[in-house]
Amino acid sequence: MIGSEDASVTVVEYLDFQCPFCGRFARQEFPDIRARYIDTGLVRWVFRHFPLESECNPNSGNTHPRACDAARASECANDQNAFVEFHDLLFEDQDDLSDNRFGEHANTLGLDAAQFDACITGTSKAARVAQDVNSGNALGVTATPSFFVNGERVSGFQTAEQLGQVIDRKLN
Repeated sequence: MIGSEDASVTVVEYLDFQCPFCGRFARQEFPDIRARYIDTGLVRWVFRHFPLESECNPNSGNTHPRACDAARASECANDQNAFVEFHDLLFEDQDDLSDNRFGEHANTLGLDAAQFDACITGTSKAARVAQDVNSGNALGVTATPSFFVNGERVSGFQTAEQLGQVIDRKLN
């Protein structure tokens, strides 16, 4: 979660680190959303994992075979308070979601390598990712990205302007 806990609007984003539309949103649209709404304290943004990969999400098939590992790795980065920065690096380089690349990203961010490596080779983050997948399934999420703005579902890729219109409506 980023943004003010006191914000009147909460956006929950269900994402998949291997999803090209999620990547496009993260690289091209999210910076504007962040500057206009999150950094100004108007919106609290909650990230939720929804990897379209059968190991983590049995209902999804195996569309993105490295998405589950990327979700777990991002949670390992989160243990060291670097989720958003790791998120950004994963989306900057979506074509390489290998374990080696995860380690390089952790190094770039100055994370404790031993702690990070122990985390990604372990199974401790499976339950955390499963919790998000289960909540998404309960809400009827079937694709990424999917957004919920104060509970209102907004599915599919959104420009900053499109999502901003929904957020502005909720703010008013």
